[in-house]
Amino acid sequence: MTAESIKEYLRASPFVPFTVRVPDYPPMRVPYPDFAHLSPKGKTMFVFTEKGEGVRMLDVVMITVLEPEQQGR
Repeated sequence: MTAESIKEYLRASPFVPFTVRVPDYPPMRVPYPDFAHLSPKGKTMFVFTEKGEGVRMLDVVMITVLEPEQQGR
């Protein structure tokens, strides 16, 4: 995955919630743009958990796919 691809998802208007998938790690849902952030150099992505238990730090090159949610869910 590239930082530019992630930025496209985060800056989309209207925003569409998406799921981040990384090998050997549970899927992480990003319900709003404020729930994810890229480091200034775009090498690390921070995803805040929906239930408020913390934040996950991900190496951007390890992200295999960003899955947009189907509308009407």
